[in-house]
Amino acid sequence: MAQIGDAKTLLKDGIALHDKGDYDGAIAKYEAALEIDPDNVLAWYELALSHQAKGDCSKAISVCKQTIAKHKKSDKLEGLYTLYGNCLDQTENTKEAIKVYKEGMKKAPDSYLLPFNMGVTYLRSSDMENAQKAFEKALTINPLHTSSHYYMAIVADQSGNRIPTILAMTHFLLLSPEGERANRFLPVLYQRMASNVTKNGENQITINIDANSLDEKEKENDFKAVELLLSFSSALAMEEGAEPLSNPEKLAKQFSMVFDVLNTDKKNKGFFWEHYAPFFVQLKAEGHVETLCNLINSGDEKEAEARTWVADNEAKVKAFYGWVASYYGG
Repeated sequence: MAQIGDAKTLLKDGIALHDKGDYDGAIAKYEAALEIDPDNVLAWYELALSHQAKGDCSKAISVCKQTIAKHKKSDKLEGLYTLYGNCLDQTENTKEAIKVYKEGMKKAPDSYLLPFNMGVTYLRSSDMENAQKAFEKALTINPLHTSSHYYMAIVADQSGNRIPTILAMTHFLLLSPEGERANRFLPVLYQRMASNVTKNGENQITINIDANSLDEKEKENDFKAVELLLSFSSALAMEEGAEPLSNPEKLAKQFSMVFDVLNTDKKNKGFFWEHYAPFFVQLKAEGHVETLCNLINSGDEKEAEARTWVADNEAKVKAFYGWVASYYGG
């Protein structure tokens, strides 16, 4: 028992050294811990992690591979499979990485990080279809995983799916309204909201309708009606004499119309209809549109009005996030 206690102390010391950037020191501590307790799966994981951080993916892969083979029945392999796949991806062994993620998902079916990381690997290899499926799985397991919404929006955008892009992007922004990623997404969100409408001169407004939106074939994640409504609402906002509104107010007006349309057809299929649409429909029904629009603008330093609104309405913000947690059973 005393020896096991020593191993735990060494492991704790190793993690502290790793956090300070002393990877060689951390590796020495983990190796000492494993001499005492060779079956400590967490110590093997931390050892592999420090090798990866040091830049030695080959060694990290070797540690992961050996540990997984030796401890096949352990219920603590999720991190090792994730790290193993990450290292394979970093060394451009894409097929092997995906194989490892899939194997890990069988051993840890409740893990959202394994399908998430697999989605990132598919995205890097420009396999949008499988990337989307992987992020769908991650969000089915953990619908509040911020990064899965972030990359889902990127996949939808690169696939040219305007409304799914807006829905995933908005969900990301409401969970993470501040920071570098939010600052990148917010202007893109506004661009996608008005992407089919252009104003030429003072009174001429053009709505560009994609030929695909006229296709009457039913497809998964088909938002033709929503896209047309959004285009018309963007055109109305550009008309001369339109009521001058702040960005949160403009967004709230458009979102209110879009969320209404999301609630009109129960026959639509696809993850975006089944996962995102009901969330935003209920969000409006609960009266949170104004809060949503001010929150997602509050991370922008230029949006002083939104930042002030958030600061002055703490109760509404708290109620909003309480509702989000409750909606997902948190």
